[in-house]
Amino acid sequence: MKRLIFLTYCFIFLVGSCALKKKQTTIVDDDYIPWTENYKLKWNDFNGNISNLPIDALTVIIREVKQVGLSKSSININIFCYFDRNSSWKRYNVGKNLLEHEQLHFDLAEIFTRKLRKAYMEYISYDLNETAIELKEIREKIYLEEKKMDELYDQETNFSKNKEKQKEWEKKIKAMLKEYEQYANPYVEVKREP
Repeated sequence: MKRLIFLTYCFIFLVGSCALKKKQTTIVDDDYIPWTENYKLKWNDFNGNISNLPIDALTVIIREVKQVGLSKSSININIFCYFDRNSSWKRYNVGKNLLEHEQLHFDLAEIFTRKLRKAYMEYISYDLNETAIELKEIREKIYLEEKKMDELYDQETNFSKNKEKQKEWEKKIKAMLKEYEQYANPYVEVKREP
């Protein structure tokens, strides 16, 4: 049982910083786990202090949006999705079904990270002064869409207790990851027009 929390969106314009074209993480820390296809969350990844919320587990996601380069033709941005180990927590009597449920919350966060990358790649910057505002609006719109889907997931699966619905969501999320697979690379180029 949980509600996904977006701890922060880091959107930083750093004109003149180096461009990164490879897939790499910028938060280098054992406290954060970047989303990858091969890594599945374990209960020992949930190291945060248990809150008074009437839920059994909480997954906290950090989405980092960081400008890494600027040229006449593009703005280069990295967008990462991380699991925050020190803010995510679990109660002591949790089982495998709930862990799988929490993993799918992390997977949903990656799907919406990919949707954000796609939206940025489709965006064309005509005015740098307006670009930051417009990109923030795009992020906020996608965040609201994600929040609705995340709440629907918890509601329909009853926080992992409805096993039939949980299996349906597992298939749905897997299909969505595949649908947005071409946006798995965190490196994004936002086109600029003079």
